[in-house]
Parts: sequence; structure tokens; C-alpha cells
Amino acid sequence: MHQGGDETQRALGAATIAVLFWGIGPLMVRGIDASAATIVFWRFALAQPVMIGASYYFGKGLSLRLIRRALLPGALFAVSMLAAFTSFQKTSIVNASLIQAMQPALLLVVAPFVFKKRTTLRQFAFGGVALLGVATLVLGGGSTEGSALSGDLWAAFNLVLWTVYFVLVQRIRQDGEDATSILAAVFFVSFVVATPITLGMAGSVGEIVNIGWKGYLLEVLMVLGPGLVGHGMMMWSQRHLDIRVASLMGLGSPVLSTLGAWMIYSQSLGFLQVIGGAIVLVGLTGIMLEHRGNRARPAVSPTLPVAEPDLSEVQGRLIS
Repeated sequence: MHQGGDETQRALGAATIAVLFWGIGPLMVRGIDASAATIVFWRFALAQPVMIGASYYFGKGLSLRLIRRALLPGALFAVSMLAAFTSFQKTSIVNASLIQAMQPALLLVVAPFVFKKRTTLRQFAFGGVALLGVATLVLGGGSTEGSALSGDLWAAFNLVLWTVYFVLVQRIRQDGEDATSILAAVFFVSFVVATPITLGMAGSVGEIVNIGWKGYLLEVLMVLGPGLVGHGMMMWSQRHLDIRVASLMGLGSPVLSTLGAWMIYSQSLGFLQVIGGAIVLVGLTGIMLEHRGNRARPAVSPTLPVAEPDLSEVQGRLIS
């Protein structure tokens, strides 16, 4: 197998691991009895020694140059997380989830202009199947009662922020920056940006500190699982995967979150949700096979013109 095909295989595997860990993230959040601001604060605070340590162990470490490169992505990541939590508080889970699921569709349109990559009909088809599955999964799980325009706008704001962040990180990875170092820089900037905002939203230091041993344990697990492993694996894979493929694979997370909520928190799991989850998996399988097939095909070398020998010169040498 060609080296490009090997890299694609590993990248698809890494992205799959990221999706698995991202899927259990919401289950951990639900188990923490604290406000959104408190959860976000501790996620970034506890992540600092973990991410920085990982950057020195696996990569080149944190540097001022990387921090400068991560200023915009880190700020976007912090505000995106806050916007996501706010949207879940101000509108229905159904609306917020559906709006966030539109990111792959947005990238299918944006990618040809930003990365000069043409979107094929098969990519549109498999992406559409996966999006249909997510819509069926979310709508089959509950009503849109409690929805509000302000919350929908927060969800749309988060959609734009996360999409821009995803594109910026993809470009940084394609420049050759190692995944753990840029991830540490992003989390460092996010912590600096989010800290004053979360402290202001919490209202008191007591609210931030008093989350109990279970809350701290789940926060640490979130940092190690969805944070270090999830974001680390996805960031590494982004150097070797088409950004549209990486984004579409993220649609597998709601399937895992729904299944986990049914198993751990005894939340209802309806027939439509099962069907929707199956449709998502079919779409994601098609996307992975299509991308792997495209990368595995050897590039056809251009045919070079072959210079014909000078027959008169050859004849002269033979006679002599």
C-alpha cells in the first residue's frame, strides 16, 4: 500500500477515536452539578498542565510563536464553548443540536473556495445521508418546546465560530505544526480568554469552587478523554484528512451520546432515534470508504516525451 494510503488509514482511525471520546463528553457534563460557566472554567483550568505536559512529551512544547499562531483559534474555541452551553440553556436541545449539525454542510460549500478542493457528488450524497440521520436522531428524541429565537441565534453564532476555528486549525496543521503543541497553545489562549468571562457569569468564587469531588473527577476525565485524546486525535488527523471528511465524521458523536444517555441515565430511546443512528453510521461508512479509496489510488505519472535517436548519427557510428 502506498504511504499516502497508510497515512489516510491512520488518520481515519484517529478521527474515529476522537468521535468516540467526543460522544462521551456530554454524558460527563450532565453528571456535573454546576453552571455552564463553572464547567467551562474548570475544563480550561485543569487542562493547562495536561496539555502543556503532553506538548513537551509528544511534541516540541509550547512557545511564544505557537501562542501567537493560536490567538485567534484559541479565542474562537473559548467563545464557541460558551456559546454552545448558552444555546442549550436558552433554546431546546433539538434546535441547538440541529443547528450545530449544519457545520459539515457549511464546510461542503466553503471548502472549494478556502482549500481549492472540489466537492464530489458522492461526498454530497454521503454527507446528505449523515445529516439526514442526525436530523432523524435529534427530532426523534424530543419536541422543540422551550425553543427561543435568542437561543437559536446563540447556536448559529456557535456554528460560525466552530467552523472558522476548524478551518484555522486545519491550515495550521497543514503548515506542519505538531498536534500536541498547537493544542496546548489553543487551550492556553482559551483559558486566558474564558477565565474573566466565566468568573463574571458565575457571580462568585464560591460557585466556581464548590462542585464536589464528583464534579472535579468528571472535569479531570473530560480533560483527559474528550480534551487530550479527542481533540488531540482530531487535530493530528486534520493534517492527513480532507476537512469535509473530518467534519462529517463528527456527526457520529450525537449517536454515541444518545446511546450513552440511554444506558447510563435511562433516557428514552425511541424507534426513530435508532433508525437515525443507523442512517448516520451508513453515511459515515460511505464517507470513510470514499475518502480512503480516493487517497489509496496511486497518482498517474504524466507521460514524458521520449526523444527519438538521431538515425544518421547512429549509422555513422556503425560505419566507423
